[in-house]
Amino acid sequence: MLLATYRALEAQTINILRTPITASAIRKLAELLMQKGGIDGFEAHQTITAAGVDHGSAAALT
Repeated sequence: MLLATYRALEAQTINILRTPITASAIRKLAELLMQKGGIDGFEAHQTITAAGVDHGSAAALT
């Protein structure tokens, strides 16, 4: 049962990461981190939102 739950969550996570909008947000966040060396949560949230991923929108991506 625990392994099945883990596998289901793993599949959901992979599906979210494969969506173009999520991949774009991850790339933009990674670029910012490479430029600055580190950012705070507020700046990370702003970057992700600017890429088109609204707060709490992960459920809509699955």
